Amino acid sequence: DAGLSRRSAEADRLAIMDRPAVAYGILVVSGGARPQDRFEFGPSAFSTVTKFAGSDKDTHWQEWLGSIEWDELGGENRCVVFLQQDYEPEVGNSKAKQKAFGRLWWTWRASQLVRRNWPLASRAWCFNGLLESAEPLRIRSITGCSRMPKLPDPFYCQTEGYNSALVSRSDWGEPEGWPQEWARIDQQLVRLKNKQRLPPLVDIGLHALSSALERSLLEFRMPDFVRAAECILALPRGTGAVLFAERALRVAPHLAQHFYVGCTQLEQDLKEVYDRRSSCVHGKIPFEELKQQGAAGADRAGRLEFLAHELARSAIRYALDAVDGGSNVFSSRGSLEKAWASDAMPRVP
Repeated sequence: DAGLSRRSAEADRLAIMDRPAVAYGILVVSGGARPQDRFEFGPSAFSTVTKFAGSDKDTHWQEWLGSIEWDELGGENRCVVFLQQDYEPEVGNSKAKQKAFGRLWWTWRASQLVRRNWPLASRAWCFNGLLESAEPLRIRSITGCSRMPKLPDPFYCQTEGYNSALVSRSDWGEPEGWPQEWARIDQQLVRLKNKQRLPPLVDIGLHALSSALERSLLEFRMPDFVRAAECILALPRGTGAVLFAERALRVAPHLAQHFYVGCTQLEQDLKEVYDRRSSCVHGKIPFEELKQQGAAGADRAGRLEFLAHELARSAIRYALDAVDGGSNVFSSRGSLEKAWASDAMPRVP
């Protein structure tokens, strides 16, 4: 059960910390962290809220990152920590440090698939090196650092329509259990990747979602959201908005009851997402034109952005769960199109 899993993860971490040299990989996510958001992230891994940059000895990394970013790291941030016994502690690029560092990429990608009302992060960094202690988190050395791409705030977060819909809910905070969902997605991605069972189509969908989240202009953001979804929806040549909307509701039926985008015209909104995306890739600026229509136009643009984002996220989660459950329909584009055509797609959990 969950309690046994937490105790097992805690035991793994303590066993590693009893050994002479421990390499770490730490994903530091800036802002939005609450002290109570602490949880086990998996075997020899945990998430905590703490100050990461507490040493004035790391002058190299202070200069490399710059004073503004270093100061930001000195605040209360979420840190996801992976521990690895290091048999070559004196080697800056030891296998243990490389493994711990590489593990963080999947944690970052998993964070983009978590269902939240507000984005999990806009800025993040990856570090590796040797750990002094896990509780409290103290760093002995930093041997590697990488900035993750900065994610701009979604446009919908700025709109009156979204904020009004959110605060009108009795439970307008973040969905309960989102940290555990993040850990589950992270472990799922790593499990599929390690077993070489992550289909290229789904991996491309993940890349498209990441690309969308890194863009600020809706004219570039929206086509990537739709591309991520289409990796799963697999529309045959010559089809368009009607089939896109139909299949979108098959893989993301929860959209119909969503507090923000759920409405009687949801199917029409999905068609509009597809059509406006087509306008974007043909050199038009449909979302900029919507924004120029005032508050109502801005709300419309925000609603369509949220819908495309949630569809892309949900479609990829649907595919990951299906593959993890043993489905082979995502092994190639041909098999995926055939499964859709023969109504043999996996059922939504």
